[in-house]
Amino acid sequence: MSIVASVKVNDGIVLGADSATTISAQVAPNIIQPVKTYQNAQKIYRVTDLKVAILTYGIGNIGQRSITSLIYEFNNSIVREKFNSENSIEEIANSLLVFIKGKYDEAFSQIEMPHRNQLQLGMFVAGFSDSDIMASEWEFSLPSDTAVKKVREQSSIGLSWRGMIIPFHRIYKGFDPRLIDELIKKYNLNHDEVLNVINKYQTPVAFNGMPLLDAIEFLKFVLLTTINNFKFEVGFQLCSEPIDIVVITRKEFKEVILKELNF
Repeated sequence: MSIVASVKVNDGIVLGADSATTISAQVAPNIIQPVKTYQNAQKIYRVTDLKVAILTYGIGNIGQRSITSLIYEFNNSIVREKFNSENSIEEIANSLLVFIKGKYDEAFSQIEMPHRNQLQLGMFVAGFSDSDIMASEWEFSLPSDTAVKKVREQSSIGLSWRGMIIPFHRIYKGFDPRLIDELIKKYNLNHDEVLNVINKYQTPVAFNGMPLLDAIEFLKFVLLTTINNFKFEVGFQLCSEPIDIVVITRKEFKEVILKELNF
């Protein structure tokens, strides 16, 4: 699985990801199993030379193709021919959804629902077009989504994290999200009443005015909290270091921490 996150502030957006990826395969009709976890995967991709990035989480392959090879194909066969810095982030995200969904449906057409839900693949697209004053964020998750979703209003700022969300959710929100349904069912409580109580314990964070350097540190906190949880929790280590971080502003795309191949 994965942990990917974004911290959007007034001056730009910081995006980051861990490096664990799980390769899954169909071992029998409607039976999908993880066959291998690697610890040095790429999950942040720049969209050609634009001030736009793609974060990926979930499965690490579609059939025989790695996510990296598919993003490379998207960049070279679609983005370079059809898009430039004047196109909106929503347009790029929509095109990515059409491209990836086509590959996904082709590879997994023999797997029936709900078994296909074991093969979740999420993509988070964020950055700036020439006309943007604030960063724009869009996302989709397969197999369920048929259209991209706006993460937040473009004028809004804040934190988003996807993938293995529970460890950081406990710290930031103050509770385990699985508790909500359990409390409602066990004690016959009203959903809104439960949320009104537990939302009082969210960690207050002042995103308005947060400098980019502090946004980077906050993003590290999100990623490393999740990674360190899985270092010690019983079971497979579903998130791992190293982490990758990029910063996008109206003026530039900057790699802050990024794995390098050293030969």
